[in-house]
Amino acid sequence: MGVDIGGSHITAAHVGAADLKVIKSSLIRERVASMEGADVIIKSWVDALTPLIENQGDQTTYVGIAMPGPFDYEKGISLMKGTKKYDSLYGLNVLEILAEKLNIPTSHILFRNDAESFLHGELASGAVAGEKRALGITLGTGLGSASNCQGKTVDSDRAFIPFKDSIAEEYISTRWFSKRFKELTGEEIK
Repeated sequence: MGVDIGGSHITAAHVGAADLKVIKSSLIRERVASMEGADVIIKSWVDALTPLIENQGDQTTYVGIAMPGPFDYEKGISLMKGTKKYDSLYGLNVLEILAEKLNIPTSHILFRNDAESFLHGELASGAVAGEKRALGITLGTGLGSASNCQGKTVDSDRAFIPFKDSIAEEYISTRWFSKRFKELTGEEIK
């Protein structure tokens, strides 16, 4: 199963092992209240993922999760704090919590930076399949960036580079659009 956790949603689907393509009939996308408490966030993730779990007979579910940072991807521990998303998960071992609630071994869950995951998927079976070098940018609640050279996809971490009076992510993300809309209209938007 491939999973994308964003600042406002969770999207998940089965992925064909042979062709690495999303099985569209299995696609689930749900909104997530990322500024709520940890229990609310985890419950929304588990509710979205549970219908896709297959642990019967010879069917075993493996889960790859594209997760925004900062996050300890190897240990599954959230390091997000002050990012205006998932602050209540700070310091929690999300890997162990999800494995227990989904009733699958921790060894069947892999976390990876969301921008890296996006670019890796595009290189495997998407728009840049077969290319040797590529750069990927994700725009959403935050700004993600990754690069690939010599077959290794890595987080480029361009969100936090100094830009104007802050960092790049504050000008190229949903947060900037929401802030700018309020400046122009005086109204808050979701």
